[in-house]
Amino acid sequence: FGHAEVSLDDVWVSKEDSLLGDEGAGFKIAQSRLGPGRIHHCMRAIGLARRCFDVMVERMLTRKVFGKEMARHGMSQEKI
Repeated sequence: FGHAEVSLDDVWVSKEDSLLGDEGAGFKIAQSRLGPGRIHHCMRAIGLARRCFDVMVERMLTRKVFGKEMARHGMSQEKI
């Protein structure tokens, strides 16, 4: 993952093309993009946490320790 760095050297932009949207509306435009991005990252994190939990439970039910599944031991149940 990570971030990219872009460097624009000796670039000329005309006055007509230098403003995107209305003057003074930059903050509103930026905020309108941040909301969906945050929701997307939250959904990914929740999905990853759910998958981790499912894998852990599957492992606890199949791995045997001291003659029974790990999930059947009290300490393991508390940690879950």
